[in-house]
Amino acid sequence: MRSKDDRRENNLFPRARIAEQNAAPNALSFRVSTSFVSEPSFAPLSFSGSGLGVGVLIRSSKRMKKLITIFSLIILAFSISHADSIPTLEAHAVLNKDTPKGPLLGVVLIVINTTDRDITVLTKIKNGIYYSDAESPKVQIGFNRTQKRFGHSIVPSIASFEPVTIRPGEATEISSEISSKYLESLEDGDDIIVKYVVSDEWAERFDLWNQKNETVATVKAW
Repeated sequence: MRSKDDRRENNLFPRARIAEQNAAPNALSFRVSTSFVSEPSFAPLSFSGSGLGVGVLIRSSKRMKKLITIFSLIILAFSISHADSIPTLEAHAVLNKDTPKGPLLGVVLIVINTTDRDITVLTKIKNGIYYSDAESPKVQIGFNRTQKRFGHSIVPSIASFEPVTIRPGEATEISSEISSKYLESLEDGDDIIVKYVVSDEWAERFDLWNQKNETVATVKAW
């Protein structure tokens, strides 16, 4: 027979006794209920905490990318505003109609390096080209001719063109003479467009400045 103390213990802990008696056949359900009872207050807290951290990191990363983009645009705008993309040209033209060879136009082109890099310019162009169109009379000086001998493309020497390298802020001059009967139509005070042209092929070969650039010169005739 059970004593009073045994009956009292059974009455005080009936659920524990039942769980102990059914431990073998219902071990799985017992582990599930135990983990459910002991862990709910911790698992959701841990999950929400990690989610919050990831959210903060994502937002911080997006803000950093925006700041980097804005900063890069500011630097780009500053660079563009403080350096021109092409040099500045200033042209002078003198026309002499009374020469043994006919009218002769002397052109001096001042090249001012307003870029942020060194440039190499051909300064001695022997023969320029004069032509006229509906817009205005034009003079083209530079180096864009190609030459072939016996079926071979000839690489020219640029020594006779007296190349000069100028640094940012420096200037040099290009001089050329043009002889043409069509110069007879020019008068003192007329404006002509002066263009400096170097072919892409020779510019790459000899590292020359060849950006297409032009300016206007007022003819002084005598």
